[in-house]
Amino acid sequence: ALMAQGIVAMSKGNLDRAEKLFSKLIEANPDFTEAWNKRATLRFMSWDFEGSLKDVKKVLALEPRHFGALSGLGMIHLRMGDPKQALKAYEDLVNIFPSNADAVQKIITLKNYLGINTL
Repeated sequence: ALMAQGIVAMSKGNLDRAEKLFSKLIEANPDFTEAWNKRATLRFMSWDFEGSLKDVKKVLALEPRHFGALSGLGMIHLRMGDPKQALKAYEDLVNIFPSNADAVQKIITLKNYLGINTL
């Protein structure tokens, strides 16, 4: 019920309420990966990149192959101005989800930006 309420609050733009609901859910079930992931997304939407990063790291500690969290990790690092870490996140994502065209394109773009030879 808390997850559903948090998603509804998030979709209505009530980010503070959604964060409280997801936090309550995390307190009740600290191993619930999707609660951490939703709160990470919410914090990203709120421009709380440090908080989002902490939550994504928890998601990946619980489920290292969570491709949504890896994609989010790349976006967080881009927003925080760390293209090298963003590149690593997208490379990790492509290792588990090779057909992710968005991640492949981001890798190419980031390698070009960083001057990394792609040959």
